[in-house]
Amino acid sequence: MGGVTITTDCATNLPGLYAVGEVTGGLHGANRIGGNAMTEIIVFGARAGAFAAAQTKKTTRHAAPKQSEEEIEAYSKTMKDEGGTTSLNELRKTMWDQVGIVRNGAGLQDALTRIRKHQRITATDPSTLRTVIETRFATKVAELVASSALRREESRGTHYRTDYPNQSDIYAKPIMINKATKS
Repeated sequence: MGGVTITTDCATNLPGLYAVGEVTGGLHGANRIGGNAMTEIIVFGARAGAFAAAQTKKTTRHAAPKQSEEEIEAYSKTMKDEGGTTSLNELRKTMWDQVGIVRNGAGLQDALTRIRKHQRITATDPSTLRTVIETRFATKVAELVASSALRREESRGTHYRTDYPNQSDIYAKPIMINKATKS
């Protein structure tokens, strides 16, 4: 299953960010083994907590960078709907209908078009800021999932493409996406 790449100490490539559970990828390959989630959360959660605590003892606190302040300001300009609620619901529906377990190229391409229109939503006041931020993050994750599924022209594990029903040795490895990757 896909997810955030972590090290053996559950660290991501963002300093200070640790991840565990179903947000991470790589442990089980294309299929997540049912019933293992709780054990993994306990084991890796304890590991992540211990490594994060050790890291904080070595780190000094820094003020939020100017980029963070600019991001918050950008989220607060104008909005298209009630703080992103409508956009988030539309995003969920698009993901369920077109990027669910059974997929095809045309549906994935349409989903990407729909997903990208939600990236520009912004808030007008602090009460809607949280939902708008969640919508923007959900939109980015949705775009990564849909673009990865579009690239994988095969069926494997829980990824089934009606236009590519068979496995292909070309895709016998994970698709890795980073900020420099074009979708």
